[in-house]
Amino acid sequence: MNNLSRERRASHEYLIDYFKLKNYTYSESEKILKSKQFRLYFSSKVYPDTKVKECSFFNGEAYYPETYLRNPYKVGKWFIKPSRGSNGKGILITDNLKNIKSNDVVFQRSVENLLLNNNKKQDIRVFVVLQTYKGHLYSYIYNEAYVRLSSKKYDKDDFNINTQLTNFAIYNGDINESLEKFTDQPYYNEIYPKIKDIVIDFSNKIYKNINNKTQRNLIQLFGFDFIPDNNNKVWLLEINDSPGPTMVTDMPKKFKSFRPDFLDTMLDELIYPVGDDVNINSNKFKQVFKKQLEFEKWI
Repeated sequence: MNNLSRERRASHEYLIDYFKLKNYTYSESEKILKSKQFRLYFSSKVYPDTKVKECSFFNGEAYYPETYLRNPYKVGKWFIKPSRGSNGKGILITDNLKNIKSNDVVFQRSVENLLLNNNKKQDIRVFVVLQTYKGHLYSYIYNEAYVRLSSKKYDKDDFNINTQLTNFAIYNGDINESLEKFTDQPYYNEIYPKIKDIVIDFSNKIYKNINNKTQRNLIQLFGFDFIPDNNNKVWLLEINDSPGPTMVTDMPKKFKSFRPDFLDTMLDELIYPVGDDVNINSNKFKQVFKKQLEFEKWI
């Protein structure tokens, strides 16, 4: 990050889809996507942008499942994930690692004793924004999250992806049964503080990496995937550095307005204020982290 003026500009499909939906003009969208006031991403040097990097980044944390970069040849059920995979593509589930030879993957031990939802496996997709602004690093959690459900009822010995994976993109069945609201769940009040603690820990790690002599206003959206168990514990499975939400696929009826509402809020509460150089007063995005950055030059 020493030469910020020559940083690459990332593609933000979730915003481009939103601009199309809202009939933004080219000049309006370019003003945001190419603003000189901020960048809509962090350098990949300061956060793990692949599952391989996540393994090193979170190694040893109590909330991160046992994960390896090479075949550990251990007993148990394992999820073998492509380093840059998404939407559940390319994941292999097995309880026999003897003959598995794969490159650029991670081997992640299955979380057992799962907290089920109507006898289905579930995970929780939480949207988090990290931001540097006015000399501080901030983290915000959006007030609603998806609870994503497997297509089939859970059986720990059934390794079919429709039983073991919860990715919305591969749901096989009535799409209206694929997602639920996190705030509607009976365990919400117990689970949310644990999720918040993990986001704060992640933010502290980013702070240590980004706290340098030259800085600018940065904003990035992350999707955190959590899975709860019956021991009152929350596990972080992975983070996604470009999680959407996009506007191009169908959503369950109860989530029809989620994506435009989410992006309306992100723009209004976190992006436009930076462009206008005014203070941020977030509402639906709850600030969970704030720490002053040390720098010699602010761009």
